[in-house]
Amino acid sequence: VIPEAELLKIVSSLPQLLSLNEDLYNDLKSRVDHWADNPKIADVIIKKVGPFLKLYTTYIKEFETLCLHLEECRNRYPKFAEAINEFEALPICKSLNLKHYMLKPVQRIPQYRLLLQNYLNNIDVTSEEYADSQRALRIIEQVLVHTNDTLNLVSDNLSKLLQIQSKLGSHEIIKPGRKFLREGELFKLSRKEMQLRFFILLSDCLLYTTYLTMSTLKVNYELPLLGMKVQTNSTEKYEFSIITSTRSFTLRARSSNEYGDWVRSLQSAIEDNNQRQLTFATARSIDSSNSYDSLKLGQEAPVWIQDKRTTMCQICTAEFTMTFRRHHCRSCGKVVCSKCSSNKAPLAYIQFRCARVCKQCFDYLLKGIIGSISYLDTTLIGLFKKYDCNEKTKRFVPQRLKEVAGDELGDITSSGWLMRRGRRGWKRLWFVLKDSVLYEYKASHDVVAHRSLPVLGYTVSRIPP
Repeated sequence: VIPEAELLKIVSSLPQLLSLNEDLYNDLKSRVDHWADNPKIADVIIKKVGPFLKLYTTYIKEFETLCLHLEECRNRYPKFAEAINEFEALPICKSLNLKHYMLKPVQRIPQYRLLLQNYLNNIDVTSEEYADSQRALRIIEQVLVHTNDTLNLVSDNLSKLLQIQSKLGSHEIIKPGRKFLREGELFKLSRKEMQLRFFILLSDCLLYTTYLTMSTLKVNYELPLLGMKVQTNSTEKYEFSIITSTRSFTLRARSSNEYGDWVRSLQSAIEDNNQRQLTFATARSIDSSNSYDSLKLGQEAPVWIQDKRTTMCQICTAEFTMTFRRHHCRSCGKVVCSKCSSNKAPLAYIQFRCARVCKQCFDYLLKGIIGSISYLDTTLIGLFKKYDCNEKTKRFVPQRLKEVAGDELGDITSSGWLMRRGRRGWKRLWFVLKDSVLYEYKASHDVVAHRSLPVLGYTVSRIPP
């Protein structure tokens, strides 16, 4: 199945660790069984300090190498991989993989510390056993220091990762060098409503999860921080977008503090991760830009604009109705009508599978392919599918209403939601003030204004209560 020499490289330290822990268990059990004769246990740990420190330090230093060698052997020896898969499928494994159990010896260390701390809280501080227990606790903490130096996991961080691991079931998150940074609930904006999701920020990835029960989570996506961008939203309160090559979406926090903490944590984690990756990759291979300008059409998953944030097609400005429905371009994320999104194009972020795109993206992507001379690009031309649709009659829109879009981010004076009183009472509308002209929109991402009003010569006054 596997050469003995290769197997010994993987398990060489485990028999000694097993023997050490069995001896420790037997000695502690003997003391507990004969507690009346010798009511102390700290000297047992102190006695084993030498082999304890040496064995654990060696195992921890070699742990990452052991895991890499295990994966190499699984790829090299199919029967060995099959045997491991069969073992991991057994009920005794509780849906955890072999690497998780290889980490168990390391996970014991913070558990020993907690036991000793609890023991110290329940004995007389003036006794000799209290002083010995403090010494034993320092020994365990010394082992933890060695663990932290090697795995770059502080004990509290390791405990937190273990706590999260217990909620995620078989999805393994404990890895050498990985740190827990932040967790919490955020609202994810879908097409029609907001959905509560639970996010876990680690030093190398962002876990997007949903609740299975109150105490268990399902990992929907594990998004690497490498190449991730965070885009803040100037038009909506407490919102920001996560942009990656595989999945992009908009999130909303409950408060200003929560919004600021998440944005800062994400940007800092992305920057730190990029700096670490620079050791292995050139700087030009990492794009740390946080703006939509760096979003390459078709190469990164777009952030979809929510349905209710536009009342019209963002290409032809035709207004949506109950029968004239909204669609989303899979390249740029705009809300468009069926006739403006009837074409299909291959997109890099979904492995060049064909998807619905708007007219503008279709032309842009096709032009980029035609401009290339590689064999791959000439092959992709055949995947572009253009469907001829009957041209709809465009409604007349005065030029002055086309000058500024509702989501304008350029040189504007102000923008936001206001209540406007009309014949039928108050109505919530989106306004943009630019160049002394107040533009009114039915929704924040409409591309043409509903009406405009030059404000020069006007005065503003408060309505009396």
